[in-house]
Amino acid sequence: MDVSNFFRGQKIDIECPNCGTTNKVDGSKVFGQSNNFFICTGCNETVKLDNTEARREVEEGINNLKRSIDKLNRSLKRKL
Repeated sequence: MDVSNFFRGQKIDIECPNCGTTNKVDGSKVFGQSNNFFICTGCNETVKLDNTEARREVEEGINNLKRSIDKLNRSLKRKL
């Protein structure tokens, strides 16, 4: 599942580990499956984003939400 579409256009503040400058990065880059880097506006260095855990947590949350909706739909159908 490509969760980057949920965050496209949203800006996320990320602090550069090299110089401490706060950078506004497009959410689709933070949660994307490729091109997971940005260039710091302070030190001009390329910063690689490790988003494996964040993507896993978002995907797990979305799957839990889907299961809850399915369960609710089944419950409502029984009552009708």
